Amino acid sequence: MAIKTQGTSLYTIDPADGTILAVSCVTSIDGIDSGLDQIETSCLEGDARTYEAGMATPGTATFGINVDPKDGSHIRLHQLKTQGVTLKWAIGWSDGKGIVPTVTGSGESAEFTLPATRSWITFEGFMNSYPFSFALNAVVSSTVGIQVSGDPVLVPKNQLPNDFLLEKQNIKLIAFGDSITAAGASPRTANGNYIYLTGGYWVDAWVQSSQQFEMLDGVGVSGNTTLDLLNRMDDVLLSAADVVMILIGTNDLAQARTPEQTRDSMAQILDQIISAGKKVLITPVPLREVADNLNEKINTLNAYYSELTAERSSHVAMTNTLTQFNQFIEDGNELTVTTDGLHPNTYGAWLIASEVKVALDKYFNSLPLDYVNLAPNPEFSGTGGYVLSGATGEAPDGWGVYYADPSNGLGTESASVVNADGSVSLKTGTVAPYNQVLFKSNKVTNISQNKKYSFGLSVSCGDLSNVSAMRLYMNGSTAPIKSVEFQLKVPAGLTSFNEIKLRTPFIDIGDATYVELYLTVTSNGTAPIELSISNPVLIEHI
Repeated sequence: MAIKTQGTSLYTIDPADGTILAVSCVTSIDGIDSGLDQIETSCLEGDARTYEAGMATPGTATFGINVDPKDGSHIRLHQLKTQGVTLKWAIGWSDGKGIVPTVTGSGESAEFTLPATRSWITFEGFMNSYPFSFALNAVVSSTVGIQVSGDPVLVPKNQLPNDFLLEKQNIKLIAFGDSITAAGASPRTANGNYIYLTGGYWVDAWVQSSQQFEMLDGVGVSGNTTLDLLNRMDDVLLSAADVVMILIGTNDLAQARTPEQTRDSMAQILDQIISAGKKVLITPVPLREVADNLNEKINTLNAYYSELTAERSSHVAMTNTLTQFNQFIEDGNELTVTTDGLHPNTYGAWLIASEVKVALDKYFNSLPLDYVNLAPNPEFSGTGGYVLSGATGEAPDGWGVYYADPSNGLGTESASVVNADGSVSLKTGTVAPYNQVLFKSNKVTNISQNKKYSFGLSVSCGDLSNVSAMRLYMNGSTAPIKSVEFQLKVPAGLTSFNEIKLRTPFIDIGDATYVELYLTVTSNGTAPIELSISNPVLIEHI
C-alpha cells in the first residue's frame, strides 16, 4: 500500500542541549541515499566487463522549507549550518503522524529513541547550503542541502526491537509514593477541581514523553514509608491505572528501617500490584544531602530494587539511573536541585523526569486513541478572533488575546501573530497589565453534559528565565466544574523548551452547557516573554 507524503516530519538533535528540533513547514525531502561504487573484476579472457559492489558514497540530500524568520527551528537550522556541525536526523513517515522521537543520552552520545508506531529513516550529515529564494508571486523558500555521512537506515513501523511490558491503547498511569510524589498535584476538591504541578517528577515525565498516556490523579502522601503504602494499597489496586509509578523508601531509611526491611515491604507492594493485573515502573530513591548520612543505604536499597525488578521482569521495570540529579548532590550542590537537601525543586524534578521518561517510553507503548478534537479552530487559521483589554496584534478565529502589549501600552508592537504553519506567536510586555498574555477560546458548546474533558496544547519558548507563571486551564458554565488546570512551575535551570505538551487533567463538566479554554503566561517584569503555541485539543474521555 502506498504511503502519502502528507504528514511526514523532519527532526534533528540540537547538539547544544541534546533536545529534539522539529523542522517546521517542510515542503520536500529528497536524495537520502548512499550510492555504491563499482569495483571492476573483468578478466582479459572475458567478453564483457564484470563488476562487484564497492564502498557506499553518500550523496547530497535536500529538504525544502518555506522560510519564516519568526520560526525558531528555521533560525536554529541556519545557525547550525553556519557552524558546519554534523547532525543526527530522523524522518518520520506519515504512517505515524504526530508521533515524535525522543532523545537518550546527552552531548555527542545523544541518540534518537524511535517509537515503534511510526516508520523512520535516520541518517547523519551536515548542512552544506541554505540558499534563500525570493521569487515573484511566491513565499520565501529554501532548498537546504545536507552532505550525508554513512548509510541511511530505514526502520519500518512496528519492526523496532523493544522490551515493552505493556502495549495497548491509552495506557493509564498513576503515581504512588511519598512527598516527592505529592509535590505533583493538589487534592481534587468536591467540585472536581484539580491541578497538575510540574513540581512533581511524574508530571514532568508525562509532559516529556512523546506518547499519549493518560495520567490519573496522583496518590502521593508526605511522610509515607513502604509500610504506609501497604496500608493504602487500594489507592492503586482499585484505580483504573494500567501502570503504577512508584518512588518510595527515603522515609523508611530516615526512620531507621534497614534497606533489607524496606526491600521486603517493597516486594509485598509489587506482588499485590502484579496480582491486580497491573504493571510497575520503579524510580530509584534520589540521593540526599551528605549531612543526612543516608546515601550509602540509599544506594544499597536501590540495588535491592533492581534485584526485585529482575525477579519480576515481565511485570516490573525500573528507571536506570538518576545520574544528573545525583551528580549535583554528590558535588555538594544540593540546593541547585532540591529545596532542602531532600525534596526536589522544579529543576530537580525535571532532571529526574528526564530519566524516568526514557524508561516510560522504553517499556510501555501507549497506542493513541482516535479522539475527536472539539477545540475550536485547531489549525489556528484566520485572523477573526478577538484582541481585547489592551492587547495588540491578531487572534485566530474562535480565540481571543487579552492584555499583552510588548510596547507596554503604546500599541506600537504586535503581541500576537497568526502564522501560516498553524501556530500563534505571542509576546508579553514587562509592565502590568501588559506583562501577561491571556489566550482564551470562545465558548465551546459542542460538548455533552456529565462527561469528562481535558484541554491541551503545545508550547515552545526560547527563553524561560523570565516566566513567573504559566497556566493552562478550563472553566465551565456551571457547578460542579469551576477550574481544572496544568501549572507549569518553570524549572530554574531549564532555559527553553520546544513543542512541550501541556494538558489538564480530565474533569466531569456536570450540567455545564459550555466550556472555555485558557492559557495565561506572565513575565516577571525583567524582559518580555516570547512563545509559540499550536495544536489545541479538547477531548472527551473514552
